[in-house]
Amino acid sequence: MALHREAGHRFGEAWVKIGLGELAANEGGLADSCRLHAEAAALFGRLGHRGSEAWAIDGLGRAEALDGRPVDAATHHRQALDLFRRHGGRDGESWALNGLGEACLACGYPDTAGANHAEALDVATRYGCHEQVARAHRGLARVASDPETVRDHYERAIARYAELGLPAAECTRTELAELSLSC
Repeated sequence: MALHREAGHRFGEAWVKIGLGELAANEGGLADSCRLHAEAAALFGRLGHRGSEAWAIDGLGRAEALDGRPVDAATHHRQALDLFRRHGGRDGESWALNGLGEACLACGYPDTAGANHAEALDVATRYGCHEQVARAHRGLARVASDPETVRDHYERAIARYAELGLPAAECTRTELAELSLSC
């Protein structure tokens, strides 16, 4: 990051902040993650690069969700979604919609969560965002009331995560097993 800063490459510095924010979140440093994503969003905003600003804001929403602040997360996912839509980030829309769905569920709005995950599934499918297809299925499973629908969405999520070699496959498999709905 210092090299980018010294070279006057603010764009590169902002992307490094996003990467460091993701690492911090993965290691439980959620306050640092929120700060780094917010700083990156501010830098991108000053540079006028709205698409990158949207990614930073969406990352901020993810960190806030992990930090147990779903209302803040929802606010930032909505903001990111608006920027993605206005500035052509169709792949980013699925990330923001899934994040918004998760935040809505955490706030006690399962119907709104389901609508966001359904839209995320549509967008992610159209634009080939495979990880977000799996995430949308997982979100839809969490809000469905019919056991067959719950199982179907979980199994689709597990299969897609497994295809991608992501550890979320095992986490999702565990969620399904805890519901006693597995085949």
